[in-house]
Amino acid sequence: MLKNKIITGVLALSMLLSFVGCSKNAAETTPSSSSVDATSPTANISDTQVVDTTQSTIDLSGCSFETMYGNQISAFLGHTYMFEGVQIPEAEVNFYFVNAFLDLTQYATYGIYPATVDGYLDLAAEFDSDDEAEDLYATWGDFYVAYAEKMLESTAVINQLASEEGVVLSEESQDSIDASIEELNTTGAQAANMTLDDYLALYYGPACDEAAFRSIMERYYIADLYTTQYCDNYEFAEDEIMVPNVCYTLFAAPEASATEEDLATAEQQANDFLAGCEDIESFQLQGQALYDAGECMEYGSFPVELGTTVQAFEDWAFDEARVEGEMGVIYAPEYGYFAIGYIGLVEVDDSIKDQIAVNALGAYVISLVDDGTYEFTLPNDYEPAVEAVHVDNGIFTETSAVDASSQASGLVSPTPSISAPGQTPVSNGLVWALAGAGGLALLILFAALIVYLVRLGKNAKEPNEKNKSNEKNKKNETDDSENSEE
Repeated sequence: MLKNKIITGVLALSMLLSFVGCSKNAAETTPSSSSVDATSPTANISDTQVVDTTQSTIDLSGCSFETMYGNQISAFLGHTYMFEGVQIPEAEVNFYFVNAFLDLTQYATYGIYPATVDGYLDLAAEFDSDDEAEDLYATWGDFYVAYAEKMLESTAVINQLASEEGVVLSEESQDSIDASIEELNTTGAQAANMTLDDYLALYYGPACDEAAFRSIMERYYIADLYTTQYCDNYEFAEDEIMVPNVCYTLFAAPEASATEEDLATAEQQANDFLAGCEDIESFQLQGQALYDAGECMEYGSFPVELGTTVQAFEDWAFDEARVEGEMGVIYAPEYGYFAIGYIGLVEVDDSIKDQIAVNALGAYVISLVDDGTYEFTLPNDYEPAVEAVHVDNGIFTETSAVDASSQASGLVSPTPSISAPGQTPVSNGLVWALAGAGGLALLILFAALIVYLVRLGKNAKEPNEKNKSNEKNKKNETDDSENSEE
């Protein structure tokens, strides 16, 4: 829908909305009407069909790490990273590098990023992008390293913030970790004819065993707990939660494909429609009638949040001169002509508030990363990735991910929390039990980092000044306390 821009390569925030942080409620991402199908030019990528990812019993005892991920990723594991003068365990570094590879491979599976013959992200491919990042990375391997490092450092920062505030895991959380590991052993390792240590090493490298994985999960859970508490205590600015509520009827004529005649026809249709509307109520009723008759592409209403829809739509909705009941016609080159009506200001629901708070924490954490508030030491430059070669695993079945038209349209969203049908072993649902363990709210922050990297620091919304000041005061109080003790 219009609540999400369809921008190829910047899909990550939408990919993980099903996890919404603090309250763990699913985000509402559809307009009030149910008029839109997945083929609509404004279809929300999260509306596409989810694939069954039930894990089946399969003997993996003869598989290797290369079988799981191809021949390129191994050279990127096992590097030394330091945070605040302490070495991050190798297993934890590898965990985030593998998860980053899985995230980006999902884009490759859907034809958005370059893929190897086996369907993985091609780390040796030359980096190309329509964004400013084009000159920053030579290859997709460079982009992958930057993404993984941001994931790793951000988690370390959040855990540091949690430590400074005395956040610890409850006995219930520890029990949950125990249960998750036991389930992983019985339904994962044993079903694969492997010990748990061997199973974990297969997916996260030789440094990962049960003890290391437990430690990673504990830090994941702490990060999630800190994120939840941040959400619960977040003080919203009025302009964050009171947003314009608008209704619209779309007469499609996207600039990329419409002829002059198409544009003229769509504009006339929008104006004729508006001329027949006496007020907002009649606007909405006639929009539905028009859609039912097949005479418009889409209709609906929704609260417009900054940065979530096309510029023309946003500019109209946020015009300070706008008054309730006002109606008009606008042109958005991405879609066509909209008849649009202003219903008034509305308070966003709790799931959107969760997103706002999590995004604010994400912006704050990224600012700490950018400012070098905490010491994060990187290894020497990585060697360029080797050329990918086909790895014949003899186990996994190759299936088509999506049809070519869906790939080209960019309407299909990869979702790291599930397995998309594809050509890689990781898309057969065997690894997501590991990748999805703990840290549900934190996953949204990780997703935001793709946007951060691709758009070179054009962060989503900065935390409002009140919360930003509170965080700085907490940090200063901690520093003053330490200085006093010294």
